[in-house]
Amino acid sequence: MSQTEKIDILDRKKIIDDIEQILVLLSGQKQGRVFALDGKWGYGKTYILERLEKEIEVLQNEETQNDRFYVFHYNCWQYDYYEEPAVAIVSAMLEKRGKDNKAEMTLQKEYTDLKTVLGKIAGEFTKNKIGINLVELCNELEENKGDKRENPSDFDEMFAFKKTLDFTRNQIRELSKNKTVLLVVDELDRCMPEYAIKVLERLHHMFEGLDNVIVLLAIDSTQLEHSVKEIYGEQVDTERYLRKFISFRVRLDTGKVQNQILNNYGYYFSKFENLEECCQIVLDLVKLLEIDIRNIEKLIEKIDMIHSLCNRKNIKQPGEVLLFEFIWGLMRYKINEKMDNESNLKRYESLEWIPQIDHTEYADLVIAFGSDLMKYIRTLKQKSYSAVPNSTKDMCLMHANLKGKLWFLLDQVLSNEKSIQLFDIKKENIVYLDTEEVHMCEKFNELGNVFI
Repeated sequence: MSQTEKIDILDRKKIIDDIEQILVLLSGQKQGRVFALDGKWGYGKTYILERLEKEIEVLQNEETQNDRFYVFHYNCWQYDYYEEPAVAIVSAMLEKRGKDNKAEMTLQKEYTDLKTVLGKIAGEFTKNKIGINLVELCNELEENKGDKRENPSDFDEMFAFKKTLDFTRNQIRELSKNKTVLLVVDELDRCMPEYAIKVLERLHHMFEGLDNVIVLLAIDSTQLEHSVKEIYGEQVDTERYLRKFISFRVRLDTGKVQNQILNNYGYYFSKFENLEECCQIVLDLVKLLEIDIRNIEKLIEKIDMIHSLCNRKNIKQPGEVLLFEFIWGLMRYKINEKMDNESNLKRYESLEWIPQIDHTEYADLVIAFGSDLMKYIRTLKQKSYSAVPNSTKDMCLMHANLKGKLWFLLDQVLSNEKSIQLFDIKKENIVYLDTEEVHMCEKFNELGNVFI
């Protein structure tokens, strides 16, 4: 696997395969559809689309032995400097023409058709141009990505709109006689509400009802419904409105974090020992907290930064320090998230409650985090006991293993009254943890209160 290749941390292979089967089925029947991959921000929609496009582009038609699909990618947010989305869509398709690998091969008939059709569409869009050539502009944009045009509204004055859209539909219809045309639309969520709705309407105008033409949209339906209401008012039936543009949706959940998380974030996890023993606890916590992959990435970046500040000598730390930092970061992140939603969790921000979780019922946290997570943390501590205390004031003996050392660190750093000692059953004596580990976690707690 190359260093640049993304890892399937959320185990998205099944949903990628499912969507691929849908596309092949529609292609085999030469049906036209607009459907959506529906998931919240951070659920990995872009990753799924990227992987899907790579697999779809090389699928062959069993009858002709040629590629089955013309695949185009339209990033709405990347092209939102065009005031008119129709121009942006054509520009994205033209960009594909310029990048097609077949350009370096003997020109096959299908590729020649692709160039011809897209050239005609671009020509129609610029037939009555005002000193601007769309094809040349695409080349310019490729060389100067990110630059904003000063007068994108000039495009809206270039063509008789209805005539141009009709011409575009006819040309795409001709193109779809050779292969299935697939337009993948991403980053709609990042566009301003008015522009996002305009994109939906233009896609409908340009592609709806065309046989063998498929549009796959990545959307966050909650965000999209909000955009519809912002444009058309709170009383609008958003479901009914969106059904005009989207035939059906493939729902995306948070995903199931896989073992590859340690590989994908190796820049952090490689700084610790006992990774295999820590792995399952890390996976369990991420799963139970239901944090999406983008926020996991941001959180691990922060944790890594704090760890580096605390560990200036770059000494490889034991697994219990990793678990301390990870639990600290996850719990603090989740409390901050709930406080942003006006939940009354301010008093839990110091995390003093974690070492006391087996002694006290925290109803607010159960409501905020869910009973499964709270039960998991409580059980994690209870299974680390070497001897259970008779009361909350008794000194508690913990096994001198990874989990016991984790709870010793949590107790030393977060508790006002220290109540945990480590005990070696075989040697039948008290074990004292390296003071450097305690100091490391104390520094992490101090800096974590600043950065997380």
